[in-house]
Amino acid sequence: ISRPDINPTYPSELLDLLRIFVKKFSMRLVKFLTSFAQIILKCMDPHEAQLRKYSHHSVTVFLYTMVQKFPQVAFHQDTQRLAVGTHDAFVVMYDLRAHSKWRILEGHTASVDGVTFDKKGKRLASYSREENNIRVWQVFDIFFYFLQIGQPGFFSSMLGIQSKCKIISVDSSKRVEVKYAGPDSPPYTKLQFVGSKESTLELTTEDQKTFQYKIDKHQQ
Repeated sequence: ISRPDINPTYPSELLDLLRIFVKKFSMRLVKFLTSFAQIILKCMDPHEAQLRKYSHHSVTVFLYTMVQKFPQVAFHQDTQRLAVGTHDAFVVMYDLRAHSKWRILEGHTASVDGVTFDKKGKRLASYSREENNIRVWQVFDIFFYFLQIGQPGFFSSMLGIQSKCKIISVDSSKRVEVKYAGPDSPPYTKLQFVGSKESTLELTTEDQKTFQYKIDKHQQ
């Protein structure tokens, strides 16, 4: 995408074209989500001053479109973290400030169909339709773990903490159906933290039924 030998607005025009394709053919482009994330990182590279300058607005609009069109994509504004659920059962997290891949969350055994951050960006929830479960991950900053552990061998401990998650069964008989969007609504997965303390997850499934699950009542 970086071509100094041609018009400097080329990256911006390419992103705008890509955004149009995403808006029209999102279902066909899900397998390219991590590639899209890499394009965003490239355009934000501080070592590519011209590329960053001319593509900044288009990157912002493209990122917004990705979040709107793909339930597998979530962005947390304050922490500048981007999360992407993949068909390979991983959740890939990117740090846009550092323009780098930040963390890979392993634990799912099937395609990840939805992701969402809580308001503070400290937790990430991921949903897999094939597994029939939701995982809630602790995604604190690396410096948090440094301060909490602060002892020899802390690095390996830190990696262990990163992988911890709570698993919520979507098939649970205790789930509460809160609303039904209706037959005219498009099939779309939506996952979000709700409540004053964000202790509840709300999931809208592909059949447009919405359920709520209490996070603290489920096994870690």
